[in-house]
Amino acid sequence: MNGLVSIGGPAQTEEADDEDLFQLSRVCDAELPTDEIGENHGFERSWKNDRYWVNNLVTGNEAVTAAEAIAAVKTAAASCRTYTTDGTQYTIAGPMQLGTLPGVEVSYAWTERSAKGNTKGAVCEAFIGKGRIVSWVTVVASTMDGATGNCKQIVKIAAQQLARV
Repeated sequence: MNGLVSIGGPAQTEEADDEDLFQLSRVCDAELPTDEIGENHGFERSWKNDRYWVNNLVTGNEAVTAAEAIAAVKTAAASCRTYTTDGTQYTIAGPMQLGTLPGVEVSYAWTERSAKGNTKGAVCEAFIGKGRIVSWVTVVASTMDGATGNCKQIVKIAAQQLARV
């Protein structure tokens, strides 16, 4: 069953699954120092419908705690105001509060605006962690309200799963 159905998403979405070694975030084109320690083994899944696109990457690294990894992401996100990745320009709007997430030890999120040619959007990037596991949720929508509202709902679902490990 599609996890987005519980928050009003469509029953059918396009899904893509991938299991591999990953880097956590490329915000501000920064290479995270924690990505050079150990290996980020993970699983990535994405969904999309006509209102938003969601990506969830969950990684574990025996050599790096979730707190260390998310602190590195937070430092990188604070290092610039705009950056370009794969031809898309991102402008960081600022941090976003995720609220209390039972079972989550550390979290950080921010919003940004995206532009590629005539296509503009809003993005929420959220990282939650426990132990040595990090769950990175990205939500892209046409409006900031759409990105943040859906991101908060999806992060709650991700947090429930993280609390179980």
